[in-house]
Amino acid sequence: MKIRFWGTRGSIPTPGQHTVRYGGNTACVEVRDDAGALLILDAGTGLRELGISLNGDGPMSIDMLLSHLHWDHIQGIPFFRPAYDARSELRVYGPKQARSIKDLLGLGMDDPFFPVDLDGLPIKLTVDDVRSRP
Repeated sequence: MKIRFWGTRGSIPTPGQHTVRYGGNTACVEVRDDAGALLILDAGTGLRELGISLNGDGPMSIDMLLSHLHWDHIQGIPFFRPAYDARSELRVYGPKQARSIKDLLGLGMDDPFFPVDLDGLPIKLTVDDVRSRP
């Protein structure tokens, strides 16, 4: 298993000389098993860099777990390159809320906030609400 941290910062990205060692992006972790399956933990601004690193890898099958929906854990989604590849598939799992996770994720990408709606992404996207155990 291989793990790479693409983002470890809190509420806002903090680029600059003081974050060179550990990076300045918000939460995003890449996990790969021995077969190369990709699991992404959280979708902060580090997701953009992860997506750039995947460019050219062809169609992908990706699982993503969101710990919670604070902006610093989801703001990388609109900038994730594989989301614009219709040959790829992304399965997102997040904690159950009063509204569906898909609706809540879509809010930040709806017009006028972003030019491409969540439903307008070419990737084959499924979003599932995960209930916690009592």
